[in-house]
Amino acid sequence: MYSELLQIPEGGKLTDDEIANQIVWATVIGIQIAVRGLSESTRADVAAMFAKYQILQVTWSVTMKQLMEKRGWLKVPPYFKA
Repeated sequence: MYSELLQIPEGGKLTDDEIANQIVWATVIGIQIAVRGLSESTRADVAAMFAKYQILQVTWSVTMKQLMEKRGWLKVPPYFKA
């Protein structure tokens, strides 16, 4: 298996920052789904489940943001000048 990984051309491999951004994007989608589930649930126990999931995802995303800043993977767009 390791020899197969070495045969992948350099342009075909995903970089670490691309992988990190895809993981963060999936986390953002998960947070949005949890918010929607929380706002649309009629049962308190189901709403609590969505709230717990959302808190876990937001906590993880803060940790991931710190890691991305430390490694230089976070690309900040330029400031808007009017």
